Amino acid sequence: WMHCWKGDHSSALDSFLRAKRLSPLDSLTWCFDAGVGSALTNMRRYNDALDALGRALRANPDWKAGHRSVAVCAGYLGALEEARRAVAQILVSDPTMTVSKWRRLCPIQDPETLEHFLEGLSLAGLPE
Repeated sequence: WMHCWKGDHSSALDSFLRAKRLSPLDSLTWCFDAGVGSALTNMRRYNDALDALGRALRANPDWKAGHRSVAVCAGYLGALEEARRAVAQILVSDPTMTVSKWRRLCPIQDPETLEHFLEGLSLAGLPE
């Protein structure tokens, strides 16, 4: 996860894919898909990210970060219905969530990655 948060998305993707290959029957495989989806989101490979995020969310529908990443991808893709559904899920778990609140809470340390993510949330319709 540190690779993702520090902006080394290619290394993050390689690490999560390797973990999934090494432990294909792991009961927490959704975590590997979560990481793959997060890395792909940050690499701006939104359709591929949505596939991985979908697998992770099917296995763990309560994964809050997944709904945020889906919102970002859908926002950038202009898939407004999907973006609004993801934002609705975000607000179910935290009705006070806004883009500015996520800016304060987000573990992303790379400024470019953070701005990209926040812009996606805004495009998806998360309140500012």
